Amino acid sequence: IDRVGIGYRLLYTLLKPDQYKITLIPSDIQILGDYFDVGVGSPHALKVLQGSTSTWAGNQPFAVQPRVAIVDAGGNTVSTGEGSTWTIQAYLTPSLAVSSHHTPAPTTT
Repeated sequence: IDRVGIGYRLLYTLLKPDQYKITLIPSDIQILGDYFDVGVGSPHALKVLQGSTSTWAGNQPFAVQPRVAIVDAGGNTVSTGEGSTWTIQAYLTPSLAVSSHHTPAPTTT
């Protein structure tokens, strides 16, 4: 279970060998466990909800601002209550594109 929810129950089923005793198959013997709830866990990762625009001019804001969320190990958004504030630092990194105008380094013989 990796999502927040109320009223989960687990169904337990006894497994029995098949007629050839090679694999286990479900039997008719089952029982439902007690109800339980699953809450949000501790912060685990950042998830990009909305990426920024694909172009940017220096010293100007992105036309579409990026949005990120702090999520737990199950992907649920983590917050510590209404009005909570988290600080996330973002850094611009250069493109990994390769220039087609490459000038080879001089060689010595």
